[in-house]
Amino acid sequence: MGALFARIGSNKDRMMLVFSSFLCNSHMLRMLQSERSNDAGASPFMTSWLRSSVGSSTEEVQRLLEERKQLKEKDDKASLEIKKLKEEISTLSQNLKKLKSEFEEKDRKIETAEAHVASLQKQSADLLLDGNFTMDGDGLLMIMQDCGNPIVLNPSRALRSSSAALEDDGNVVVTELNPDCSGRGIL
Repeated sequence: MGALFARIGSNKDRMMLVFSSFLCNSHMLRMLQSERSNDAGASPFMTSWLRSSVGSSTEEVQRLLEERKQLKEKDDKASLEIKKLKEEISTLSQNLKKLKSEFEEKDRKIETAEAHVASLQKQSADLLLDGNFTMDGDGLLMIMQDCGNPIVLNPSRALRSSSAALEDDGNVVVTELNPDCSGRGIL
């Protein structure tokens, strides 16, 4: 009977085979008992074999039912774990989208700030070239902008080259590049 189980693949098939064997053995036992009552010369060996195979079949059915129960519990646990992992993947995916949009927003802000700095550098260079500046009594250089807000510079000597940078707090820092390429703040 073990060789027969080895050929059968699923537990369901095994259970069906054992159960049908159990029913067949039970039916044969009843038939023999009825014949025995009719014929006192029935083989005691055959009757004992049937009784022992019925007992082993019941044990096999119980073992398979227990195995089925354990497999169902494992399947339920695996399904629950898969559900949790899917939820975690969904949460991580949402967080990734959120971080990506924040990154893109910060990237746009950086590009805007860089464009603003470049514009200020060009505007500063244009104003210095146009000669639209005045020196007040304290030695401060005031460059008048078209918008009416003056840029006040305090150069200790003539400006050769300058650059501007926009800080995080919104302030503009204009630096003069000295001939030795070191910079110093002049705003």
